Amino acid sequence: MPRFLPRLSAARSPLAAAVLSATNFLMVFDGLVVTVALPSIQHSLGFSTLGLQWVATAYSLPLGGLLLLGGRCGDRFGRRRALIAGLEIFSVGLVLAGLAPTAWALLAARVLQGAGAALAIPNSYALISTMRSTERRNRIFAAVAVAGSGAAAGGAVIGGLVSQTLGWRFVFFLSAPVAIAAILIAPKVLDAGRDHDRPSKLDVGGALLSTIGLTALVFAISSIERSGVSSPITWGSFLLSAAILAGFVLREFRTSRPLLRPALLRVRTLRAAIIGMPGQVFAYTGTVFIGLLFFQQARGYTALQAGLAFAPLGVASAIGSPMTTRLLRRWHWTAVAVVSQVTCAGGLLLLAIAPADGGYVAHFLPGMIFLGFGIAGAAVTLNVAAGSEVPAGEKGVGYGLFETSTHISGALVIAILATVATGYTRTLPDADTAGALAAGYQTAFAVAAAAAFVAGVLTVLVGHRRHRQKAGPRPADPERTETRN
Repeated sequence: MPRFLPRLSAARSPLAAAVLSATNFLMVFDGLVVTVALPSIQHSLGFSTLGLQWVATAYSLPLGGLLLLGGRCGDRFGRRRALIAGLEIFSVGLVLAGLAPTAWALLAARVLQGAGAALAIPNSYALISTMRSTERRNRIFAAVAVAGSGAAAGGAVIGGLVSQTLGWRFVFFLSAPVAIAAILIAPKVLDAGRDHDRPSKLDVGGALLSTIGLTALVFAISSIERSGVSSPITWGSFLLSAAILAGFVLREFRTSRPLLRPALLRVRTLRAAIIGMPGQVFAYTGTVFIGLLFFQQARGYTALQAGLAFAPLGVASAIGSPMTTRLLRRWHWTAVAVVSQVTCAGGLLLLAIAPADGGYVAHFLPGMIFLGFGIAGAAVTLNVAAGSEVPAGEKGVGYGLFETSTHISGALVIAILATVATGYTRTLPDADTAGALAAGYQTAFAVAAAAAFVAGVLTVLVGHRRHRQKAGPRPADPERTETRN
């Protein structure tokens, strides 16, 4: 490791926040820039239209299937070690994807990226959750949320520019130096993340069952958009997933060292965060996925213009994240969560009722600003809450479970919103016009608004204590459960 970097405490160094934020930035950024570059990839490597969807699926399947195992690996072997290993695997995948000579080589590289992300994501959040200072934890969660929103706002723009100028291969190459820098800095600024009560060994059988079952579930959900709800592939995948996951649950009740203790599902804040997160996913994914299509297909924007239309969302998110940390000092976290979810619902509703041919500043900008504040608030609050009452020795698997629910929600949300948009458009007499497309996409915005609102209400019902609690979530004292490096 480079000697010019002194050993710094994770509680003091802003570089710790930079490493953890870079991890979230890379994972969000990758999905968007690759999506924008898909037409260039198809032309270069000869993908069919159906085969092109596997560029995204090859990444999402291992990511969704391995998050739970990735989190438990951090609990067992050390979260910093698991985070660095994940970034190393992700970096190798980036380089191999950029060098890929064939379609199959690119898909194999994308699988590596997904596996690396599954190791890195839950352990980055677990490392934050075990920091001793509540104020520092909340600030870094806010910085991570800003990084994710920045990646969402800038990914489409940068992806379009890079693929049109340097070529699609540089979409992968340009991310690699960021990942490598995080790998080099992480050992100097992050604590090891080992606990006194870490599990003595991994439940290999449970790991296999959960990985295969969750992978089948993600594949089934992604097949809804690709093959349709009634497709034998879709239903077969759902049934396979249900059978394997049922076997996983039975095993976890019977084994002495489970991958996921059933008691973890009774942790109030984790359960509430898992229930509330789909609303945030509906807001975020509904805006990015449906919004990009709406601006390009219904309003005739170029890819660059559509990306720039999202810039205010990123700015509002950057402002809203530190505001959320201040609110968490004064309000109970469920209050911050529901206000954020309702704000998301309001922003989506503004996009749903805006005139399709209206001006951007007058009719669409307010919705983007509302969404930026709401998405940032929900992301920070739910991530803080998810690990706040999870025992220190299970932070990794706790966030693995939380991120698994988030990832599965994302795949399901895309399928739902795409089905709503196309289904409504087909019912219109002028289904081939821009106006009909706009009506379909705005119907999807309305559905996403309703989901965000309902999720906010459910978060309060599940997460709020019956007795009064003025402050935000108070995690167990890490000094009693975690060894210093």
